[in-house]
Amino acid sequence: MVDYELPLHRDIEPYIYDTSPLSRFFVIKSFSEDDVRASVVHGIWTSTRLGNQRLNAAYHESPHSSIYLFFLVNGSCKFCGVARMLGPIDYSKESNIWVEATRWKGIFPVQWLQVQDIPNKVFRYLRVSTNNYKFVTSSRDTQELPHHIGVSMLNIYANFRHLK
Repeated sequence: MVDYELPLHRDIEPYIYDTSPLSRFFVIKSFSEDDVRASVVHGIWTSTRLGNQRLNAAYHESPHSSIYLFFLVNGSCKFCGVARMLGPIDYSKESNIWVEATRWKGIFPVQWLQVQDIPNKVFRYLRVSTNNYKFVTSSRDTQELPHHIGVSMLNIYANFRHLK
């Protein structure tokens, strides 16, 4: 088990969100908060085989656009941060930083933009048309979000301290 401190709120660095029409947005559902902590510390992520394929395809389809990842730990009832995908999946590499290190194949670099727990109830009004209009909080791992939903989520992250 990995043991890293993950603060409730941490602005990683000042960042202007690119919300151009070419930006893409995905929900990342992790089985473990420890894996999210390890990602913050090491600047990498991995997903399931299918998840990695989806994210890699998005990266190659949009090489000059921002791909944002909204992290949610299963069962936590909160989103815990937002990161940007910095490169394609390297299927030749693996990492032993994950709780189930042998389960994950391939890694890709991420830039953590904000680490902050925001309760699911804050996002409850956002419904995903590409997922039968379910709440964004019910999205599957690597579910791509429509552009306007992704921008709304970035706005929540940018303004959450002021919304409390």
